[in-house]
Amino acid sequence: MAKTKQKGDIAEAYVLYSLKQNGFNVFIPWGEDNRYDLIVEKNGLFKRVQVKYVSSRNGVLEIPFRSVNGHQ
Repeated sequence: MAKTKQKGDIAEAYVLYSLKQNGFNVFIPWGEDNRYDLIVEKNGLFKRVQVKYVSSRNGVLEIPFRSVNGHQ
């Protein structure tokens, strides 16, 4: 298994665990080509979740964010 794939799997497992601990229902889409990794539901509200793995450097987490609108 590629190192980046393994890191992604670890991140998804941790997020899934944390969501379940906080009372969310978690759904995992089938396949690898989705724009999101998980679907979460709580109190009838559904949200798509994209999970990213990051490592700290000198105790700091650098997380680049971007927004994409109008995709199909």
